[in-house]
Amino acid sequence: MWQDAQRSARGRLWAEVERFLSELPPETFRQAKLLEYDLALRYSETGQFRDIFLGVGQFPMLSVGSWLLDDLAPTTPARDGAERHLFLASMLLASRAHILDSIPDEGSFYDEGFHDLARRFAERATAELRAVGAAEASVLDGDGWALIASAAVHFAEREDLGASVGNMLEELARAFQMRAELESIQQDAQRGKTTHPIELIARAAGIPLEPRPEPEVLLGAMALTGSLPVILQEAAGHAYHSWRMAEAIGLPTFEAYLAGARTAFETLAEPPSNGAVRPKPLILKNEPTLPKALQMARAFLVADPMLKESWEVHREGMFGAPEVTSRFPAGILLEMLAEHGLDVGEGVDDFLGFTASNRFRYYDHPWADPDTDTIGVFLRLRHFATDPDRGADALEEVLSCLDETVRANGTVPVWLRDCRGWESERPTVLALGEHCSTVVAHLVLGLAMATEEVAKRYRNIAELGATQVYERISEVGLRANVNYPPNFALAVFYRLLAGVPARGSQRARAILDAEVEKACASRPSSPQDAALLTRACHAAGRRDLIDPSWGTVILKGQSFDGGWSAEPFAAAPNRGSSMTWYQSRTLTTALCYDGLAPSVRAPWTPAHSLVHA
Repeated sequence: MWQDAQRSARGRLWAEVERFLSELPPETFRQAKLLEYDLALRYSETGQFRDIFLGVGQFPMLSVGSWLLDDLAPTTPARDGAERHLFLASMLLASRAHILDSIPDEGSFYDEGFHDLARRFAERATAELRAVGAAEASVLDGDGWALIASAAVHFAEREDLGASVGNMLEELARAFQMRAELESIQQDAQRGKTTHPIELIARAAGIPLEPRPEPEVLLGAMALTGSLPVILQEAAGHAYHSWRMAEAIGLPTFEAYLAGARTAFETLAEPPSNGAVRPKPLILKNEPTLPKALQMARAFLVADPMLKESWEVHREGMFGAPEVTSRFPAGILLEMLAEHGLDVGEGVDDFLGFTASNRFRYYDHPWADPDTDTIGVFLRLRHFATDPDRGADALEEVLSCLDETVRANGTVPVWLRDCRGWESERPTVLALGEHCSTVVAHLVLGLAMATEEVAKRYRNIAELGATQVYERISEVGLRANVNYPPNFALAVFYRLLAGVPARGSQRARAILDAEVEKACASRPSSPQDAALLTRACHAAGRRDLIDPSWGTVILKGQSFDGGWSAEPFAAAPNRGSSMTWYQSRTLTTALCYDGLAPSVRAPWTPAHSLVHA
């Protein structure tokens, strides 16, 4: 009886769902397509979207309106139209609830951008409910099934049954909720979510819920205390009470469905006999989100040992050449990954060898200038190389040139020119990004990790450079940074403060402290933003400022291959002498990995005391 009614309604009314979804704007249409697959996986026995909430094993969300109309107003004029409105509203309300439950869940891929889809669903569901006469209907509060039931009894002019119908559905919803919470108990325990089964187990075992018990402890306690049969019997009791209520109210379609649902719950509560195994496990195994995400990210990063995807490759005609490349971004990433313990020795050795042979030029073209950022990352990476002395002669040449420039000009530059014949004949080349204090800080940090001999010989550069950075920060704050995202620069500056004291450091720290607090007051808009802000807080020693939701923002952006989508990082030339954004999947992935795994980062300390305050 009820099965035929359910299938018949689905065949007649599903086109309303398809029509609504097909009319969504492109971005929300793409979001809705992901939603379709998620709902099919969770609420359909067949894995098909059109079969969600079908059968005795599912809460009959899309059938509540139809069955109430069948039982209370089968011959009422406009009954078919009312059913059409209630069916679409049911689907929209169920979908909206799934979206809103998933957004704060770090294991889901629903981010804040899905709020617009939820809003559209709410607006259309409200319109559908009002079309059946529920003029005051609002979907902002209350369960979806309650709104549908209220509208149906209103249309049938049986408001006298409203409370009884609501109680019947509430009992059924509790049964299904308990079963769902039992299935997800491991996941809920991992995420610190307290549900009714978790409370029952903890109470039976005498386990406090604060501090949060480990999932293994709860599952072991469930077995030792015999809590599983108790939970299942309680769920079966709710299904039984719902069936008796339908019988008392006089709802034959619901009564027939609930008879089958009650039996299914009671069977679930009985232990399998003769060694039989349940066709579906009662408790779903769940892998913790963060460890899995980190494992995937590591696999993504080590799959490209030279980090070629991160190279800044120009094909717009720079220097009149068809292709010009900078490997510098890979150096920054290799340092970050090495600090996290990843095996990047091959990549480090290759980077050092190429950089020395390219004479520390930013680009692999003879017209390009060496830059102090490249010198800095070279010095820092030697610490992780299998052959730390690789390129020592070339390093000494460029440091000697840098020393002469600093002594002549009294400042540490970004770009080096006129290094005793290093440059070939060339036209005038415009170099962008001069006066970037982040670059100077990178150089000084490199000197701090250099060998004792190198550090001692070029102490004057470190002292002048650190002072230059601190004084510039004191003058203009984070505007001292030119080439990097502000929060990336914050981490670099704090690292410099931690390892290289110099004149003006106290004033600079006070300014940066205000900057990091201001940055933390706004919500990160993307995974890379969240990762950079997390990195800055760790470098500042301000873990108290880190919002756990930032990690959720990062996790939701991960792709199935373990990486993250590329996000703008630094300005770079493009066709027509215009500027565009340099961005790289590998770079964003490394930053997101860094933001998710700060606990494994070794504390940074300089190799030598370079300067004194």
